[in-house]
Amino acid sequence: MLRIIARNLILWSRIQPSIDWIGSQIPETIKVGVFSMSEEAIDCDEFDAEALFQAYINIVTGACIAIGLKYAGSRNGDAQELLYSYTVHFLNEIKHVSVQTPSILPKGLLQYVDRGTLELCLHLIALSLSVVMAGSGQLQTFRLLRYLRGRSSAEGQVNYGLQMAVSLAIGFLFLGGGTHSFSTSNSAIAALLITLYPRLPTGPNDNRCHLQAFRHLYVIATEPRRVQTVDVDTGLPVYCPLEVTVAETEYYDETNYCDVTPCLLPERSVLKNVRVCGPRYWPQLIKITPEGTNLF
Repeated sequence: MLRIIARNLILWSRIQPSIDWIGSQIPETIKVGVFSMSEEAIDCDEFDAEALFQAYINIVTGACIAIGLKYAGSRNGDAQELLYSYTVHFLNEIKHVSVQTPSILPKGLLQYVDRGTLELCLHLIALSLSVVMAGSGQLQTFRLLRYLRGRSSAEGQVNYGLQMAVSLAIGFLFLGGGTHSFSTSNSAIAALLITLYPRLPTGPNDNRCHLQAFRHLYVIATEPRRVQTVDVDTGLPVYCPLEVTVAETEYYDETNYCDVTPCLLPERSVLKNVRVCGPRYWPQLIKITPEGTNLF
């Protein structure tokens, strides 16, 4: 898992929120062995099915964490749908839920992988999902996290570390009361990586693999993103439709979308302009100057 995360920190520009990209992270020998698993192969003394499946789900989880870091605070729809699908799939492997997703992983993982590993991977992917949707309070993600939070230890291995991960994820989803989100600057990604380090504690005093105080370093990655419109005469907040233009990058073309205040804006590095639209208000076009630009 850590090797996959480290690899994709180096190959940062190649990360894509797609099933095909996650599949490309899995070595062909592991992929073929997992998907062509048969009873005869399991009984063979030369074949370690447990090690194969352990490697498979750890690679998938590491790739999901890399996607969460790459699209932190972006509310990217493709990343959200992908991480949500993987979270629900892992959850269905542990306990059947009514939500169904496309078949993206082999069935019957619990037959080869211990319950604790599946729970760990499930909660790490859910945490990555909340990083992508940070500050948005998205209802679908919140329902999933609320379900995970309501599970009791009687249902399985729901220990202190897993509960901490869910609580952290809910905090990310409503970051700053919906006014803040995560940046993707170098220092912000470093802070998020330390926060999301994929080794969860077993108790409040467990600091063997990761100092628990480091979980608070996500604060370094936060930045205010909310835009609020107010009436010029009364000073009271009002709803106002906005058209937001996101600048062209090497990953996508210039795009426009509409939102209603109060809302979160994209990162300043990719934000081109904001226009007030609708017949109720005087039209205004605000051009965003990139950070670090000399205005004089």
